Amino acid sequence: MKWIPRSPTESTIYPRVNVDTYKTDLAMSFDEDGADIIIENGDMKTVSGLDNFIQRLKSVLLANKTELFDYGLFEMFPKSTDQDKFNRECQLLAEALVSHQYSDSKPDNPNGLGYTIESVHSIEYDKAKYTLSVKVKVTGLDNPIQIDVLIPRQLRNT
Repeated sequence: MKWIPRSPTESTIYPRVNVDTYKTDLAMSFDEDGADIIIENGDMKTVSGLDNFIQRLKSVLLANKTELFDYGLFEMFPKSTDQDKFNRECQLLAEALVSHQYSDSKPDNPNGLGYTIESVHSIEYDKAKYTLSVKVKVTGLDNPIQIDVLIPRQLRNT
């Protein structure tokens, strides 16, 4: 199922954080078995910039919200098979993405996806492939990008 709003859902939080400024972090692979650190030639691989942003988006979408980790959005995944209900679920997820902030975010040190995601253009869930695709416009890039998130096996029936 696919949701395409009449107009993109836009972020209203500031300051904007350019995707190119995302610092270096350990690289993670996301597959059917979950997430894992990537080792190349005996060293831990790292990512920065756009690759780090994509990795953070996947991590936030695949994380359950808990008392300790209050940033997860997995519970908001659209699951309905009814298009109208699916559209409402996607709208809520889009609003959560453009307003996303980590709990340690401060005005002088913004931290969260909502500072980089300018707008959400579409959300699609392919139940047969267990893939959620999110098309977003981010600060620092001219055009929207599509990010595909594979749902790990252990989260498929939740």
